[in-house]
Amino acid sequence: MLEHLLESAIPCLALAIDDTITVDPPAFAKLASSVLDAGGRVVIITARPEQSRSATRRELDDYGMRFNALHFLPSMDAGVKACPHTDLNWFDRYLWHKVKIAQQCRVTHFIDGDPRVIDLLKEFAPEIEAIPVR
Repeated sequence: MLEHLLESAIPCLALAIDDTITVDPPAFAKLASSVLDAGGRVVIITARPEQSRSATRRELDDYGMRFNALHFLPSMDAGVKACPHTDLNWFDRYLWHKVKIAQQCRVTHFIDGDPRVIDLLKEFAPEIEAIPVR
């Protein structure tokens, strides 16, 4: 899966959880381990609420996911208000924070099952390879 990812000089892979890792946990655990073993980084960026951090970490541990960091989006209200792209609809303004976090983490590849996130990455972070879950 995504062998070209390991060819990046220092890859940083971002993964969403729902509709991404949850689609095939063993495959994503293997991919994350391969990236880490090759010297890259893996960050998880989720729209789940921060209050679910403990349960989310347990779930990821149960999947055998290895990663360097786990990021949660701000609350819906705060996220919508903080997005500078007021021309986006309210939900895309919230999801835009995945782009912001990815850029802050210097992500090179981002796999997400939400086509809106893929579109936002392509528009606002073309330097990041946005990869939809098929």
